[in-house]
Amino acid sequence: MANKVPGLVLIDRYIEEIAQRCVWLDNLEGGKIAARHLLALDHKNFACISSKYQIDDPLLRLQGFQNELHSAGIEIDAELIEFGGPTLQGGELATQKLLATGKTFSALFVYNDAMAIGAISTLEDNGFKVPSDISVLGFDDVLLSSYSRPKLSTLNYPVEEMAMQAANIGIELTAKRAETNKRKDYKYIPRLVKRESTSFKAS
Repeated sequence: MANKVPGLVLIDRYIEEIAQRCVWLDNLEGGKIAARHLLALDHKNFACISSKYQIDDPLLRLQGFQNELHSAGIEIDAELIEFGGPTLQGGELATQKLLATGKTFSALFVYNDAMAIGAISTLEDNGFKVPSDISVLGFDDVLLSSYSRPKLSTLNYPVEEMAMQAANIGIELTAKRAETNKRKDYKYIPRLVKRESTSFKAS
């Protein structure tokens, strides 16, 4: 069906049959990058907060994170994986639930920046210092992440670059009335942005 619509391009979705029309972020690899960053900082006790919505982005980010930890011989306690709305308040409430378990963790990977900033607020309200007590890593690199306190370490989601790429593909497809063969697909890999909310685990 998509091949019958000359300028149709999918953003943030990958369908193999129309791969050359897909501009997408590798969320699975993003989760792996997050895990590698925190492992490199000598963390071994992890918690995660993900979106409560069962869509690809949160599922793949969490899966990638868990897969990379598994490769390092680490499994996350199921009680230290929480879900909530992808908002500041969602991050706050999910963090409260994590703390209520009474279980310790030194690093927290969060689905998006809004939830991560909400998590930091709750941690600080409960006497934990970020990152000296608990490192917090977000995802997306929205503008607010540069202004949080501490400034949020995160993974960059190149939205503007992807949107421009999608527009260019759409124009090219419409003009040629045919599929472009320049690339098999248009996959983007999240880039780690190190700021102040992650650090080496305190000894």
